[in-house]
Order: sequence, then structure tokens, then C-alpha cells
Amino acid sequence: MIPHSWFRRLALTLALSGCVAAPPSFPKPSASSHAEGIDAADLDILADAAVDLVRRQASAANPIIGLEPAVNDPFTSQLVDKLNGAGYSVTTGDRLRYQVGPVGDAVMLRISIDGRDCARLYARSADGRLGPAGPLFVRSAGP
Repeated sequence: MIPHSWFRRLALTLALSGCVAAPPSFPKPSASSHAEGIDAADLDILADAAVDLVRRQASAANPIIGLEPAVNDPFTSQLVDKLNGAGYSVTTGDRLRYQVGPVGDAVMLRISIDGRDCARLYARSADGRLGPAGPLFVRSAGP
């Protein structure tokens, strides 16, 4: 017999794989940054995760991050603080864009930087803490 958690993980992975190409509630990667439906308690976890994605995907030769912020978005200020703390210099620009929002009971974090679009689904564990619920998906704009 296959455990129930296996079915749930498979369903989340399949849902995520369908959402990476064009999540219905998120703008396309070329659109401005966007965050909605995030609990204040989750801002820190999601901002740390976004900085980790930036570290993995951004060109190390350029520590200046041009961020197109969302208007009146608490995630933007949290992300800027975390990026500055990680040694990046944040300015207004379009090198980095993000989309964060609910996908069912989970939260999708999507980062676009240097021609790469990364997405990961986050869900609550049994203790209520938000954490990765599936693999990291990366798509490059180039060949």
C-alpha cells in the first residue's frame, strides 16, 4: 500500500509542474513583481528562500540587483533587507522580479533573474511551519 503522503507529494509536484510554465494567478516573468496572500509570519522564510534562489541563479560577477518592487508590498522591504544582508546592493531596476502567492493551500515563490526563471512550492508541515514542498524548477531564457 502506498502512503497517503506520497499521493499528496505527487499531486503537489504535478500541480507545480503545470504552474511553472504559466501560473494562472501570476503575471508572466516579464511583468512587474507581485506578492499577494502572504501571512506576515511567513515573510521572513520566503525572503530567505528568495535570497537563496538569487544566490544560486544570479551572475556572481554583478552584486548590484535592480529590483522592480511591487507597490505597498511588505515582501519587497523584507527581500531588500535580506539581499543587502547577503552582500548585494539593491537599486531600482528590472534585473530581479518576483511573484509570490497562494496555490491551493501552498505558496508559490517565483524569481526571475539574469534570464532564469525559478519556482518552488512551499507548504506547511505538521507543526505549521512553511517549508519547501517540491523540487526547485529552473528555466533559462537562452538556448
